[in-house]
Amino acid sequence: MPDCGPSAPGALKTYVAAAGFFGLVDRWQEIEFHPTFIRIHTGACDEGMGAYDGDRSHALSPLGFHGITPETVSTTHYFWSMATNITQGDIPDLVFEQTARTFKEDQIVLEMQQRRIAREPGRPMLDIASDVGGRQTRQFIQRLFRVQREEETAAV
Repeated sequence: MPDCGPSAPGALKTYVAAAGFFGLVDRWQEIEFHPTFIRIHTGACDEGMGAYDGDRSHALSPLGFHGITPETVSTTHYFWSMATNITQGDIPDLVFEQTARTFKEDQIVLEMQQRRIAREPGRPMLDIASDVGGRQTRQFIQRLFRVQREEETAAV
């Protein structure tokens, strides 16, 4: 379900820098998860331009593809690409640079979390409200493994 709400100050700065919005924006983020990739469609348009009704014709609308390929039990290859509907000037480069900077920050945190998990592998994970997506993803993947084991057992 799209999240179309008035933008927070940090997000507003990103969109103003990329598309020159002059005030508050209506912003959305739609995430499509598959076990091997994630598609993230974000965007914004000036407040009141119809984003709530699905009219995004005046919007900055980046679309990201994130390919996730496990390497080992504790390492993963992570490939991503970004496209935007605005192709004039420096906007595509600016969107890419800001996205790359954000992902680099995420990478640092994720690597620190993985080191912590490796030091205490039996320690339970504690999720906060914003962790719901990660928790649901882990549960979904665990169900896929369980179904696969059951199918393998039934085949024997």
